[in-house]
Formats: sequence, C-alpha cells, structure tokens
Amino acid sequence: MPARGRVRRVCVIWCAWGLIINHTGQSLPEIPFGGIGNSGYASEGGAEALDACLDPSGDVNGLHVNRGHPMGATVSSTGMGKAGSDFEAALTLLEQPSRPVSVEDATRIAHDMFGMTGVLSRLPGERDRNFCLRSARGGDYVLKIAHCAERPDVLDLQDSVLRYLGAEDPTLAVPELLAPHMPHAVWRDCAGDERIVRMVTFLPGTPLGFVDKGYPLEC
Repeated sequence: MPARGRVRRVCVIWCAWGLIINHTGQSLPEIPFGGIGNSGYASEGGAEALDACLDPSGDVNGLHVNRGHPMGATVSSTGMGKAGSDFEAALTLLEQPSRPVSVEDATRIAHDMFGMTGVLSRLPGERDRNFCLRSARGGDYVLKIAHCAERPDVLDLQDSVLRYLGAEDPTLAVPELLAPHMPHAVWRDCAGDERIVRMVTFLPGTPLGFVDKGYPLEC
C-alpha cells in the first residue's frame, strides 16, 4: 500500500484527526482545526486538553509516529498543489525567524509611515518584530513589522477583528489600529523582502507567561 494510503488507514483505525510522522507537531493558525469531539482551538493547549488526554474513554485526537528519522525531519508537501504551497508558506512563519529590525530602522518607519516620534524599545514576539513607542506627544503604541512570509489576508483578518470589536463594544480593552500616512504600509528590509507594518495602541498589563495559571498538575 502506498505510504499516503497507509497513513489514511491508520487515521481511520485510530479515529485520529491528524497523524504526524517523523516531525514535531505544529499548530498553524492558517489551517482550520476542529479535531474530534471537544478538540479544537477552544480547548487545545489548556486545562481541558489535559483532561482529555487523561480520560481513558476518549478518542485519540492525534498520533505521533517517529521511525527511522530524528525528530524534526523535513516535511515534504510534494503533490499537494496549492494546499502544499500554503502549507510550506505557513511552516516558514514558524520555522524561520523573522529578520531582525534595528531600533534605528523602526524609528524611521514609525516616523515615515505613521508620523510618530518618540522613544522606541523592543518587545517580544513570535512572528512579528515588535517595538513599544513612547510618543513625544503622549501615549504608548506598538509598532509591528510582520514576517516577510506573512500573508496579507491573514493580517487583514486580524485588523478586521480589532475594528469589529472596537465598534461593537468601545468599552472593551482592545488595541486600536492607527492609519498609516500611505495606502500600503510596506517596508523593504535588508534582504529586499517586503514586510507589512502596522501600529496599534499599547495596552498595559501582565505578560501571559507571568500569569498564575491556577491549575495544579498532579503526577
């Protein structure tokens, strides 16, 4: 039986939504993820996911097989057409770090694209290069320089959600998008790649990594 046929047969036998072979599992926000039963973004990665894994009566939602290759072997999407191309582009976002952006470049970008001046400092980020800007006119803002492989429609979706939430309930603590001084806020980095730039208002708070989860684990 061809390799792809064997994979599908194992998925059916195990009632598995996904089967990962010779590679680490990665969650891609571009790919809808529903899973089986209560599996999905609403519960994955949280306390509910631990409960599901510890419940012997639950179905298997995923199966990881590593045979003959070290963890992290390259995944090939040959023969998948456009879906394969989209998959490879999504992997690039997670596996290839965004190129660094200097504070000097970020300062120029903030001024040229948004007319903002002030003191910039770096902020952490998984895919964007982020900077906190303490404006000379008052107020704090976040300058976000996207990964060169980020799809414009994905960023547009994020922006649309922020605008919708702000319009539906102005009392919500949601970052507010600032309009750039040009139709398309795109910056070309040192490698010649175009990167979409956005600026939002800064929301003070505690980083998620420092928040008490309040869910004790028992071995």
